[in-house]
Amino acid sequence: MSHVQMARPQASGDDSSRKVELPANDPQFATLAVHAGEARQKPGDSITDPIFCASTYTFANTQAVIDYIEQDQSREEYGRYGNPGERVVERKLAALEGGEEAILFSSGMAAMVGLLMAKLNSGEEVIFFDECYHRSREFCTKHMSRFGVTTRQVKACDYAAMEAAIT
Repeated sequence: MSHVQMARPQASGDDSSRKVELPANDPQFATLAVHAGEARQKPGDSITDPIFCASTYTFANTQAVIDYIEQDQSREEYGRYGNPGERVVERKLAALEGGEEAILFSSGMAAMVGLLMAKLNSGEEVIFFDECYHRSREFCTKHMSRFGVTTRQVKACDYAAMEAAIT
């Protein structure tokens, strides 16, 4: 039986992070999969959260733009940075995985670049198998060096070489 470790949704203001282990076929898991991250009252009184097909969002007036910029208000601004539908999915995944937050990326490359850029510092190193997605290899070998990150390739599935390469 598959189990998933997750945090139960907490009431507003409850900052406890109690985790529980639920079987994947547990009704609570199914309920979280369907409803976690969703507002009870949905936009436009819809039954399910709508899909947002917007690339840009409007502001009520010029003052709203100024307030957004000066006060760094959290709201939708441009589709590249997400939309309300994506936020629902991120909250749902976080609940199912027992995490505090989740983030969606538009592609595997975006996820990989986001992870590498967030976690690696100058002077650190990335080791990867030579049999990988061409653009991943290209990003590592051509672009990470600009940030002082060293990259090394080892022969695919040569786990001893991978282990030896780790310093």
